[in-house]
Amino acid sequence: MENSQSNALHKAVFEDDAKEVRRLLKAGVPIDAHPAHGNTPLRTACQISALRALRVLLEHGTDPNERITFRSQIDGRVEEGFTPLMYASNPALIDVLVKYGADVNAVSATGLSALMLFAHYGEAPAVETLLAHGADATLRQPKGPGGSGKSAREFSQESLKFRESLLKDTFNPVTEARTEMHRRTLRILIAATSSKERALLKFEWVKGHEH
Repeated sequence: MENSQSNALHKAVFEDDAKEVRRLLKAGVPIDAHPAHGNTPLRTACQISALRALRVLLEHGTDPNERITFRSQIDGRVEEGFTPLMYASNPALIDVLVKYGADVNAVSATGLSALMLFAHYGEAPAVETLLAHGADATLRQPKGPGGSGKSAREFSQESLKFRESLLKDTFNPVTEARTEMHRRTLRILIAATSSKERALLKFEWVKGHEH
């Protein structure tokens, strides 16, 4: 019975059917119902930009900072300690999650922030929105097992370099469009980190000249 309820909730979220999601939650379906591989209703809503379903889930108390450990049944990858924000590439979803208390600087088990992830994927609108909500562009993923030691800006630079190498081999309008989005992402992060660096230098100068 519990599995069928969980499946019904996931189906309603997947279809972005806010009315059905609300009905199921009022009927007592667990709001955190998810299968063994870890795909929570909130993760589904964020991944497919189901904005109406997302609002209902949050209105009914789903934790916007829930920790998700997802195990892919396709390629075996494990996303440990991710938060819903790390799946929300749509700026409108980011706005809603932050409104309900999502931490823009939360990091995964390996120290990845949402900003680092979207910098890597060249999701310029998401990067811009996260920064507007206070995401820290100076954070670095720790070095070590599963950690690269890179900042969002460095993730973006590395990803752009790879994209541009693909264009050298063959021109493709889709690849060019994605590459341009990566370039835009890097420009946004350069501007963000440069302004932070200037602010820090100014603060240090002021502190050093206080009497």
